[in-house]
Amino acid sequence: MSRLNPLSEEFFISAGMFDQSPSRFALRIGLIASIMLLLASSLYRTGMLTDPYRLALLVLTPTLPLALSPYLARLNMGAKLERDMWAYLATLWLLQRAKKSLSESFKAAGEVSDDEEVKTYFRVAAARLKAAGTLEGLRANLRYCPSSAWRRIYRRLADYFFTRGEAVDEMLGSELHDTINRTMQDLRRNLEMVMVILIIYVLVSTVFPFVVTLLYTFQALVSGFGGGGMSNLALMSAVLPSPMFIALFKILAPRYYRFDGETMALGWGAFAAGFMGAVLASYYVWTVIPPIGGGGVVATVLNSLRSMSIWLRATFGLLFGGLAGWLAVRGREARLRGEALDYPLFLQDLFVELRGGRSFCKAVEDMKASYRTLREFMTTVKYWARLRLPYTDILRWISERQRQSISRMATLLIMTALDAGVELKEAFGTISQFMTRVRELWLEAEAEKRGNYVTAILSFTFAVASIAILVRLLSIPIAPTAAEVIKSGLMLQGFLQALIMGLSLGVVRTGHLTSSFREIFILSIPTIVSLALVQAWSPPPLTIGGA
Repeated sequence: MSRLNPLSEEFFISAGMFDQSPSRFALRIGLIASIMLLLASSLYRTGMLTDPYRLALLVLTPTLPLALSPYLARLNMGAKLERDMWAYLATLWLLQRAKKSLSESFKAAGEVSDDEEVKTYFRVAAARLKAAGTLEGLRANLRYCPSSAWRRIYRRLADYFFTRGEAVDEMLGSELHDTINRTMQDLRRNLEMVMVILIIYVLVSTVFPFVVTLLYTFQALVSGFGGGGMSNLALMSAVLPSPMFIALFKILAPRYYRFDGETMALGWGAFAAGFMGAVLASYYVWTVIPPIGGGGVVATVLNSLRSMSIWLRATFGLLFGGLAGWLAVRGREARLRGEALDYPLFLQDLFVELRGGRSFCKAVEDMKASYRTLREFMTTVKYWARLRLPYTDILRWISERQRQSISRMATLLIMTALDAGVELKEAFGTISQFMTRVRELWLEAEAEKRGNYVTAILSFTFAVASIAILVRLLSIPIAPTAAEVIKSGLMLQGFLQALIMGLSLGVVRTGHLTSSFREIFILSIPTIVSLALVQAWSPPPLTIGGA
């Protein structure tokens, strides 16, 4: 199949942007770019902003992400369809074995997912099959599908319906087992891509700005931070590409759960309260601390904190804001992560009990597993089982409890299979087998991701520490105004890097911005020490006629 033209309407449909046409999209981009250019030219003519780098940043920041949004949306949709492809294929396979229509099977596959975009995609795919007929609907879905893996499934389905319609369930069963293996390979490949992007991002947002800052420091430009100096390159490299990298991390990084609105509001509220509280307290607390004698690093840092600059106060706010946000969400995050990774073990053990001839409630009661992360979950499910409630009600309540976890997909898949007429033991046996293999893949991916994650944190720490080492060793005579400009630029850069790198690494770790509080807190610690040393830097003054 040929690639779709990025400017065609078919490309926008495949990206899920049904209400957008290429002409209207181009008009929106042109309008926003014109407004930003008008604003930039007004600022330039009035003299409020004359730096060409910052003017370019002002124009490109809203325009460039919007221009790339169809491509990112299509990439995101394809990644979502392939991320849990085994579950969608398992639904198609089980319902085809139960002799359901392909349109009904695709609609049921969408109901397995909690992602509204995925649900919408499968509903539209099912509607095409129902309205245009099986073969024409499959060809239409093939043309508009953003995933290469699903395009392969559509081609095979069309071939089997045209030649051997009675063997579709066998083909889907074979594809399902192959998909499990390909999913493992794809997740490894996506993980490798995430790690490569992470390395590039660390170089772009940490190492490169440091090198530019080093050159800028030695040149000792006195035109002011951002006044046409090389510090603009450091600022643009740290800030401008970050939204794009964060979007790529959110698309490619594995996500095992999602936060509810209450948890996100609690986390970000705690972060804002901690940030503002720390910034306001910094104006009063350190003024009552007496100066500390001695010339050591600890004394230098503490003495410099007594008269913090605005960027050091802001970084101090990141420290306490990140800590407050992390404490607010860490319990919920740990429980969701544990339930997602250990629920396949629960299914496997339950299948073993069912295979012994026990009823569903008796099998749940007799389970001896003591999963640390599922302790509360097991207590609740065993209570429901002791009441001898119908297993359909128990499964429905389990799925409601798992609303924020990827494990909900397995429970919904079991319910869909049972509604289609599949036997209880067969449904649990098939799905628990798949979930166990997927869990092994998750654990392998987590182990590989952890090593690169630690490397990124260490790289940031070394880079921000190098700034402090630079200013402590620099003894070149510099004019006082130039020294203040350099110190302000270094501290602004450190604050931005701690914030942006914290957000990015949090997304890499879990796929959620709300999980970034821990990374912001961790990265703020070396940043505060480094910025305190920068603030305490007092280079030899440059005098006229001096060396």
